[in-house]
Amino acid sequence: MKDKVIEEIESRIEALQKDIEELKEIESPEEKLATDLHTVMCKTNHSDGCSWFYEDSCEKYAHKRYLDMAKKILSTGISPKKSIEIAEIINNG
Repeated sequence: MKDKVIEEIESRIEALQKDIEELKEIESPEEKLATDLHTVMCKTNHSDGCSWFYEDSCEKYAHKRYLDMAKKILSTGISPKKSIEIAEIINNG
């Protein structure tokens, strides 16, 4: 009986750990917009000019720069979709 209870608890723990890992991978609206802005706006060479793909945190330079932009844009009430459309217009002249 005791072994069965332990097994059930371990199974629940495993399921919860999986849920935690999945939640960690979900981007916030700000992070999603930052990623989209970077995709549209960055014209730097990603081999040596932009650190976006080498950074492991949103607090590092390239990510923080675009995350700050995203937060400012969202604070104005402009939708993420509209802000990307505007960024595309600006970048494509």
